[in-house]
Amino acid sequence: MKKNPKERMKHRKQEKHVPNNMCFKLTPVTHNMWFVVKFYSLKIYAMGKSFAYLLYMHAPPNLLSYTQQMNHSRTPNTMFGTLSEEVEVKVSADKAWDLYGSIKVGEIAKQILDNLEVIEGDGGIGTIIKVTFKPGSGISYYKEKYTMIDNEKKVREAEIIEGGHLDFGFTLYRVRIQVNDNPNDDTGSSCVVKTTIEYELKEEAKDNAKLATIEPFVVLMKLANEHLLSSN
Repeated sequence: MKKNPKERMKHRKQEKHVPNNMCFKLTPVTHNMWFVVKFYSLKIYAMGKSFAYLLYMHAPPNLLSYTQQMNHSRTPNTMFGTLSEEVEVKVSADKAWDLYGSIKVGEIAKQILDNLEVIEGDGGIGTIIKVTFKPGSGISYYKEKYTMIDNEKKVREAEIIEGGHLDFGFTLYRVRIQVNDNPNDDTGSSCVVKTTIEYELKEEAKDNAKLATIEPFVVLMKLANEHLLSSN
């Protein structure tokens, strides 16, 4: 049955346009649901943006400041991602690299791990370390290999070669630590330490991307920097 013009106008007034060119009849229930969804979406976004700020606020005074970056991309069969964190440390770059560029940083890492064992090497390229996490960490252990150390540029890279993320569909999990002079400090009394995680993940295991996290290294940098300051 065709509607007369007045009924059609009344029907149009009850319709509202929403994103993605969808049209639905607005009722008090759907109207309220729409604004509830929008509210919680904004709330979750704000919580994510404030994460780095909260880390900074809980750091010891005059110790460090944080900046954080996260990127990811995807091909038909593989997902790629990077996570990075920078901290400003109130010691010289040479002093920071003496710790971060050597196996000595492993002694500090033991504070947050169940165990850390040097399987092979003395801290140079080719060194293999077994990292065992505390129960409930989600990942029980992994072995990593130092694949690149550049003392001039103060950068070191290590890749997981057994266990850990490789058991959850990752084909690459690389950690890079670099110590740079602080561009905002002409005195040379502070530096910037940057940790970067690069990973590749099989498309069928994309739900495990959440296992890629920079947080353990944030904690490690915080402990390492406290050690550097206390021995300064």
